[in-house]
Amino acid sequence: MAVIGVGVALILGWVLLGASGDERMIQKRLIELTKLVEKEGSVSQFEALGRSRKFKELFVASALIEYLPGRSLPRQTGAMQSGFLSIWGQIETASIRVSDHEVDVDERGAEATSDFVATCQIIINGSDRMGDAVRYRAYWIKQEGDWLIERIVAERTG
Repeated sequence: MAVIGVGVALILGWVLLGASGDERMIQKRLIELTKLVEKEGSVSQFEALGRSRKFKELFVASALIEYLPGRSLPRQTGAMQSGFLSIWGQIETASIRVSDHEVDVDERGAEATSDFVATCQIIINGSDRMGDAVRYRAYWIKQEGDWLIERIVAERTG
């Protein structure tokens, strides 16, 4: 009887959570991306290089990353890594909160799109504060069991 109860609880949990394994993997990858971009104070060059390397590993080669409407990082992975280091190096602190994340995986389980809002607060040079909420659409491709971002498009701010 206990086995049946556990089975029913697992099925209900899966239905209530409503996310497939692929959807959960994509959500985790987006959280990983967010944690890489967040920053509190100065960091060593070693840590910055490590983060930039992990950052580029979340994307396919020649991915498009539009961080604001019309503003994007270079598409080649080496240039993307350098662009991340350049932008991230100018920021003293960065906090990001992701909300309204919806994932749609295709029937084959090979491609997906996700829509989300990223609310960012950034401090540059100790006093220049910037913040905005940006709605993004991310296009994902599954390669060798990992979900990688093919492109992120900033759809609108505010």
